[in-house]
Amino acid sequence: MTNDMTGPADLERAPLRAMPKRGGWPASRFLLLIVAAALLPSVLISGMLIWDIADRHSERRQEELQARAETMIQVVDQQIVDSITVLQVLASSDALREGDFETFHRRVKRALLGRTAHAIVLDADLNQILNTRVPYGTPLGKTSDPASALAAADRHSPAVSTVFFGKVAQASVFNVVMPVNVDREIRYFLILTRNAATLEPLLNRTHVPAAKIALIDQAGQVVATSSNVDQVDDAKLLERMIAASRVDGGAKIALDAAGRRHLFVHARSRISDWRVIKYVPEDELDALLRKSLQLLAGTALLTLALSLALTIWVTRLLTRPLGQLAAIADHRPDRPPPRETRVREINIVAAALADEAAERAKLLDRQRLLLREMAHRMLNQFTVVGSIFYQTSAAASSIAELEEAFEARLQGLSRTVLALAQEEWRSVPLHDLVRAHLSPLVGEDDGRIQLDGPDLKASPTAVEMLGLALHELATNSLKYGALSAEGGSVRIAWRRVGGADGFRMEWRESGGPPPTPSGRTGFGSLVLSQIVPAQFDGEASLNFDPEGLRWRLDCPWTRIAD
Repeated sequence: MTNDMTGPADLERAPLRAMPKRGGWPASRFLLLIVAAALLPSVLISGMLIWDIADRHSERRQEELQARAETMIQVVDQQIVDSITVLQVLASSDALREGDFETFHRRVKRALLGRTAHAIVLDADLNQILNTRVPYGTPLGKTSDPASALAAADRHSPAVSTVFFGKVAQASVFNVVMPVNVDREIRYFLILTRNAATLEPLLNRTHVPAAKIALIDQAGQVVATSSNVDQVDDAKLLERMIAASRVDGGAKIALDAAGRRHLFVHARSRISDWRVIKYVPEDELDALLRKSLQLLAGTALLTLALSLALTIWVTRLLTRPLGQLAAIADHRPDRPPPRETRVREINIVAAALADEAAERAKLLDRQRLLLREMAHRMLNQFTVVGSIFYQTSAAASSIAELEEAFEARLQGLSRTVLALAQEEWRSVPLHDLVRAHLSPLVGEDDGRIQLDGPDLKASPTAVEMLGLALHELATNSLKYGALSAEGGSVRIAWRRVGGADGFRMEWRESGGPPPTPSGRTGFGSLVLSQIVPAQFDGEASLNFDPEGLRWRLDCPWTRIAD
């Protein structure tokens, strides 16, 4: 008796079984046709590619030189920005503001140990009070660079000097000058000075063969050059390029003393008005072009020969595995109906692998996105770690104290990173962030900790800053505050204020020993009172009430949320 009933699985497989099992050509025949059809177009395409490379060579080289020049001026600008950051930190020193210059000299010299920079303090009349290049108390006299100090005073912001000969350094130097206000008037000028020669290693980071680099200041003077610049032979050439670079524009041509043509570009700094000039002889670029064309032509000929030689081998190599794969895939009961082609084996394999390929593509896209985000966040973390180490080392009185404080702050930073990683580097709930920093110190269910706030989420950048503040508050409380006493408690509250346009977070301790200010501005105080509120464009207060320490942050909600 014949059974005419068909189950669900059989219905799904019916379209595939309706296809002719032996329809289409075998893969070996298609491989032979593909190789034969590809030979002539490959030769034509190689010829067109060689012609296109030759035609576009000059334009691409100019674009590459310009891109490298822009990158180099950004590297130089970062050095200036780093110097300004260091000056801002040094300007907050109590020793400087109280006129204790000997203490300030000692601390700054220790903080700058291992760096290529030195600090100078000028009074309002531009007399040098101290210079860390020499022992404190050495007679110094007037500054060799009054123009930069006057410029900084005129615009009430940092200024970058031209390169000049430093009398104390006995070398070409440049300054980054920042005015220091005391009682709302400029009392001092704080200077970070560096030898111009320290910039030369930065200029040697070039990836264009035969390219040379010169760094030029606002006055058209050479600050530093890459090591392959001949100071004698390239002197006249540099003068011509400096004069031409005063006018912004694209790539230009300049002749050296021997009449040799050089292609050059320049990029200008928006911070210091310095310029980077990058140049290379045209004949060396042409030599690189010839080498590239020869390599490409040789590769094309070799590819043609290999295609002919490997045709039969590839055909035999692929036909048997494809047949085996088709036989395996044909036994999958959940295979969706495939798209029909003229190739018998591909008809079977495509149906079996369609779903897997789609899922794999989605997974790879997600992995690439996560890797890019992780790389970006890691760079940010490296910057934060460097800042933490610098500030911690400046406040530590011994190596042991530095090790203990730095390790604790790294652990706090790791808790922030773990919280971000658990949310795939997206916004983190504030409840989770606070627990991440307090639970490892006092336990998961410690009744002394009270959290009071709505379900709000903070952006990754905000999480990093709030994590710094929470770590400093928690460790201080555990050592000296409410959490150091059995009956002490801490209440952490947050909410949106000001018609939901603002945000407020509050840390309030009670039941512990009365807090007393330490008398010096440590890293924790700097984080809570200056760094965190500045990051959020807000305000913070740190009060040592008899009931316990109280810290409050007020800032725009847009600086917290994604």
